[in-house]
Amino acid sequence: MDKEALLQRSLEEWPSSSFDCECGAHHRVELRKVVLEVGAIMRVHDVLEELKLGGRIFLLSDSITYDIAGRTVEQHLSDNGHEVTSSIQRGKPVYADELALGQALVELPLGTNCIVAVGAGTLNDIARYLSYKLDIPYLIVATAPSMDGFASGGSPLIVEGFKVTYQAVSPVAIVGDLTVLSQAPATMIAAGVGDMLGKLTALADWQLASLVEEEHYCPFIADMMMQAVETCANQAVRLGSGAEPASGVRSGTEPVNGAGSEADRRSGCDIGSKAERRMNFCTTEGRVYAVSGGVDTTAIKQLMEGLILSGIAMGMLGNSRPASGSEHHLSHYWEMKHALRGLPPELHGLKVGVATLMILQMYDRLLKLDADELVMTAKTPEELERWEKEIHDGYGLVAGDMVKVNKAMFLPQQQLDVRVKRLRVRWDELKRQLVTCLALVPDVQRILEQAGAALHPSELNIAREDSAYALRYAKEVRSRYTILQLADQLGLLELWAEEISEQQWKRWEERDCVRRRADKVYWQAHRGGGAYEAPDNTMGANEYAWRLGGIPEADVRTTKDGVIVCLHDATLARTTTAPEEIGNVPVSELAFQEVTTWDAGVKFDPEFAGERVPALEEVFQAMQGRPERLVYLDLKEVNLHQLGELIDRYKVNRQVIFTHYVQSNCAEMKAIADDVRCMLWIGGNAEQIKATFQAALESGFEGLDQVQLHLNDGHDSDMWPYELESEFLKEALAVTAAAGIDLEVLPFRFDQRSMSELLDIGITWYATDEPARFVECVKAWAEAEDRVGLVELSE
Repeated sequence: MDKEALLQRSLEEWPSSSFDCECGAHHRVELRKVVLEVGAIMRVHDVLEELKLGGRIFLLSDSITYDIAGRTVEQHLSDNGHEVTSSIQRGKPVYADELALGQALVELPLGTNCIVAVGAGTLNDIARYLSYKLDIPYLIVATAPSMDGFASGGSPLIVEGFKVTYQAVSPVAIVGDLTVLSQAPATMIAAGVGDMLGKLTALADWQLASLVEEEHYCPFIADMMMQAVETCANQAVRLGSGAEPASGVRSGTEPVNGAGSEADRRSGCDIGSKAERRMNFCTTEGRVYAVSGGVDTTAIKQLMEGLILSGIAMGMLGNSRPASGSEHHLSHYWEMKHALRGLPPELHGLKVGVATLMILQMYDRLLKLDADELVMTAKTPEELERWEKEIHDGYGLVAGDMVKVNKAMFLPQQQLDVRVKRLRVRWDELKRQLVTCLALVPDVQRILEQAGAALHPSELNIAREDSAYALRYAKEVRSRYTILQLADQLGLLELWAEEISEQQWKRWEERDCVRRRADKVYWQAHRGGGAYEAPDNTMGANEYAWRLGGIPEADVRTTKDGVIVCLHDATLARTTTAPEEIGNVPVSELAFQEVTTWDAGVKFDPEFAGERVPALEEVFQAMQGRPERLVYLDLKEVNLHQLGELIDRYKVNRQVIFTHYVQSNCAEMKAIADDVRCMLWIGGNAEQIKATFQAALESGFEGLDQVQLHLNDGHDSDMWPYELESEFLKEALAVTAAAGIDLEVLPFRFDQRSMSELLDIGITWYATDEPARFVECVKAWAEAEDRVGLVELSE
């Protein structure tokens, strides 16, 4: 059978097959049966009968997988005449280690014909090793599509705190009930996606090793893996539902506080509407999850097929090289650290996904090198001494074994010269191969985010120092050549590790700063109710804005007799019915009684007849006892100390956002009135806005909690509609977020497209002259992006 025909095989055609490969090897699949369908859990007996494995069954599970499927399998097998002994792992959490193996060995009866494991990664690894050592075939009933080891022959175990993969055996059969699998916690489904995406860097590492170390490479198995990865990546959006970590369990150690959900730490947005579909809670591998009605079974089947094919590929090659590279080194190191510290384990695939993002950054750097920049230098005795010390610092009790195993990886100069020569000669060809491989999934982070997977070490209880250390020393976890070894031989590993770690944590801190405030869209009603929907600076306008969920703005001036009033213009002429002889006089020369006599609403619309220019005290009175009511105060002509005293008197400090175009006034106001927030608004043309913003940035945004940028119409309305470029807004958002302040924009004109573009950038604070239309645009964007319940309008 030719290569293309083999690649077109269905999963069901692979078990028990064999063929001579173009790589020169004879590949054989030890797995004998796969059943992936709805209701498959009730076919376990049929599978055992077909494989002639009935009789005495040892059923291996943990307390959770027993409830999910183990009890049903046990009853099903007993009803069909099998003698079943059930062993429920007692570890809290369960690790594939000496304790788990010991319990299973003690409880496994003599004369057992078959081991049936019910679970995913950990239980599969325990069963596989038992099967190998005791020469008893085993079958796995999968409960979650969380990893790619179902069909493989390797068993990763933690022995004396050290993660070692032992060659064992493949299962004789895999049974996956799509109903059970589709109701797995979404984090476990996301872990399956993460594990699959890790194949990108694993395959790239294999290509490196093939050239540098002349390691055996099978193009067919590589293509088979790429096909599986692409299939899984295409299902990410449909897989990104199900269950999420329940409220109060971000780190995996806190208790569940209730049935609500917290902001999803992976995608950076609230999981809102998904929470409405949740039905109950479960605990798996030391974590608490809320379980929903499930994920599309077609998507789950394709994910499971990819995961199983990955295991088949490993089995055909005889090792895990096609599926496990530098990204797995990082994952294994973090897992060892968690185990040594007694921390709850994080799902393997989630760690692999995060590690893949880090390794991809290393490949970005490698691919920028020219052939003449490839120089390998042997380690000096001093460097080896330092290496050994840092291995002891990072690996603790298992460091001695690590040093013994890995010293042979450091080659003398003569051998390095041979390798670098091979690398230089074929560097351009290798770069093309690596680019092709890594481009298979062009945006891994987006795929992980769509699947609901982790994007950063901190989400998996991994400390910053463990993240950086892993890039430098996780290569010692396994004697396998990867980009980590190559970077070390090139003398670039330490530099790249430092750069990647620093960049990774800095970007996450900036993202997190934005994300903490991204659960709502906040908006200011310019001049109270907007220039087009309510009369300027009236109580009717304020109530209108509050009713819609916004924050009215009041321009503040002082009358001749010292009353602070809300009025944008210097005179009453434009907005009130005051006669000319009064209307054209500055309010600073009129007594409050003269200012408030005239109607301030009827000229805008008869509906607002009877409105008056209000004293600021009226606004504060409407806010007292209503902490949800906020107000912007735009300084026109007021003594700041007088304003501060009024704010203090009404105790609305936390509800006031003071704003002005002079930054020093904002700083002064903060010094006068405690807890008042301050915003610098910046107008003018694009160059003037950029210059003022740069000055505020260089001051460290002193005295500011917010910065507002005016968005004037641009010259090309068919493209980006504003004079300030989108890239500038993105940069402004990043630097304000890093400084811990909000970026607000005032688009004087907007439509659905332009508002959606601003929201897509991540801007969550706005000012508007058209509150009702603005609210409708935000709602439409939320519905189009399937973010209903994820983004709320402030209320």
